[in-house]
Amino acid sequence: IHLPARLTIGLARPALTVLVVHSMSSMDLDEWLDVIQELHALEKLDINDIDLDDSLPLPSVPPVRTILLRHLRHVYFSRDSGDGMGGVHLLNHLTIPSDCSISLSTGNSTASRQFILSVVASKKNGTGCHGVPQRLTAMYVDQGVIALWVEGQPSCLSKYRQFPSNLARPTIEIHGGPVTMYSVAALPLLDLQLLCVRAIRVTRSFVSSFTDCLLLREVHVHQSKHMSRTLSVLSNRYTSPDPSVQESLLPVLVPFPHLRSLTLGAPKWHEHPDGCKQPFAGGPFSAVID
Repeated sequence: IHLPARLTIGLARPALTVLVVHSMSSMDLDEWLDVIQELHALEKLDINDIDLDDSLPLPSVPPVRTILLRHLRHVYFSRDSGDGMGGVHLLNHLTIPSDCSISLSTGNSTASRQFILSVVASKKNGTGCHGVPQRLTAMYVDQGVIALWVEGQPSCLSKYRQFPSNLARPTIEIHGGPVTMYSVAALPLLDLQLLCVRAIRVTRSFVSSFTDCLLLREVHVHQSKHMSRTLSVLSNRYTSPDPSVQESLLPVLVPFPHLRSLTLGAPKWHEHPDGCKQPFAGGPFSAVID
């Protein structure tokens, strides 16, 4: 039964441990904060659309007003309409355990992406959470999802979207726009050991987010339609799309300096005849192997 949000909230009590509200009529951020601050025993929070005044500037991370939910284990903010930023703002106001799993669904607003990542990062690095900061060791990225796991997830993550039940629950899951269009460096990635990307364009700016990940030993690239460019990035061969920019003037990038294992899965592999230009003829494949 889908009840109006305000009627559903009227049923809440301080001893409540699970709150799931998926309603066609939403409440605004301040109303939600007033309700949640009374639910100290909450272990699971699952809310869809939250009304948000888009004219307000982005707040600090963390904000002045915070609510401690020391028992929260899982938080989900989904969206049926809008950009999902109401859930991100609500999460920003919550001080939660560092091992609480987070799932967000956001839109394609480029202006808010760094804010989203900063809020999520604060829930794992100690600035917006309580408990020992989490060590994020495995990361999966595709065209619409960023997912991260803590220690104990050593296998390839390429089947995560198709068979999520085969893997442990990620501690962070962000559904939204194309991830390659913005940097993921705001996330706490220093302990990353495995990076698995699928069906995305691996750009130089994306790779630069991982140059400080000294523990990164394993990288998987699956189903990339831009594998030749991916190989160029991984082998440190880069040509600017602007012909006026000299390649020697571009900053030197040494991607994944401590890499020990590289897995490449392209849609089509074939042996090239003489003169073949697609997709790797004369390319940097041997440089990657070296």
